[in-house]
Amino acid sequence: MNVNIFFILFAFLLVIVGSLAKNNNNNNIHPMPVLPPPNAQNVECGDDDN
Repeated sequence: MNVNIFFILFAFLLVIVGSLAKNNNNNNIHPMPVLPPPNAQNVECGDDDN
């Protein structure tokens, strides 16, 4: 009984991980445009300080 329950939970966990992996692939194909600008601003500020 305990082994069967553990196996079911493990299989359910694998399904969740697979779903998250697909979401990550979609995000990589369409990267968020919000992330690059802050990095560019930080680099520009560092160049100005130097």
